[in-house]
Amino acid sequence: MSLTPEAVEEFCLSILQFPRINGRIVILCEGARDKLGGTRLSPRSYSEMAQMPDRSFYNACVPSWWRQLRPKFINCGDRVDVIDTYFELQRLNRSHTPTYLDPAKLFAIVDLDINRAKLDPNYPFADTEAIFQDLYHQGGIKQSQTTQHSVWVTGLIHKEAYFLAPEVETTLHQHPIAPSYKGTRLLLRDLYLDMADAAVAEADLAQNFPKVTHRVSHCPNLDCTDLTGFVQSWKQTFQTASADADRNQLIAALLTLKKSKDFWRQIEPPIDWSRSPADFRDQLSLAIGNFYAQQPIDSHLHLPAFFNALYQKI
Repeated sequence: MSLTPEAVEEFCLSILQFPRINGRIVILCEGARDKLGGTRLSPRSYSEMAQMPDRSFYNACVPSWWRQLRPKFINCGDRVDVIDTYFELQRLNRSHTPTYLDPAKLFAIVDLDINRAKLDPNYPFADTEAIFQDLYHQGGIKQSQTTQHSVWVTGLIHKEAYFLAPEVETTLHQHPIAPSYKGTRLLLRDLYLDMADAAVAEADLAQNFPKVTHRVSHCPNLDCTDLTGFVQSWKQTFQTASADADRNQLIAALLTLKKSKDFWRQIEPPIDWSRSPADFRDQLSLAIGNFYAQQPIDSHLHLPAFFNALYQKI
């Protein structure tokens, strides 16, 4: 459940007076955070937030070449909370001076998801889907547009979809503690086929499918008339594709539509793992973040391109 306007304002006032954002890029992201309870967050509270998966993952993705004044991440709650916090911070920063926030260095990144989230009427883009269409093209990122956005959406449906992208399979396989899926060695190909099968029964996707087919209509041989036709044609095309580029294009299409969080949670540690499966997945996600952090400055991958755009702005 999203925060009330009063709670958002209280949270924003805490951020504006947080010394550690002084002179730095601030990136608002999704993820559980401290209960506000009508009181301001302390520096200790922000330190504890750094241990939460969303913030920790994005922090792990910061490029290794970015050595000074690295961004500060703040978990703000759900997607609506992140958006509300971004625009409220911009508003309050104009009337509450001095603050530690440089409004030109304030950014937000939220999940694309299936449903559109509306933005402030004065923002150049009406909603998250409009941002997606301006930032991404045929699964790739439009490098020329990256510096035009302060509110970003992921190019895949969820942050967790980046944990399952084909580019990270080697990272998963080389992890010191091998992950498994359904009791056997994790192979992303098997997981993708299961995701496609599960998509047919996803009510939210079926209801909104006509509104999001533009995300995948560039892929040849896909039937986008309805969800069932899409899944059937996707599986057939995926299983017969001979080139890695063709398969990767299909995978990206699937990961812009099919919710990925439940499948990420099905990835399990070995039976002799002594901590919780969630702890294991957190460890994996940080390894994946390190993979993205090691990409070159001109990488075409979504997350490295996001950070490159931020760096260019400063």
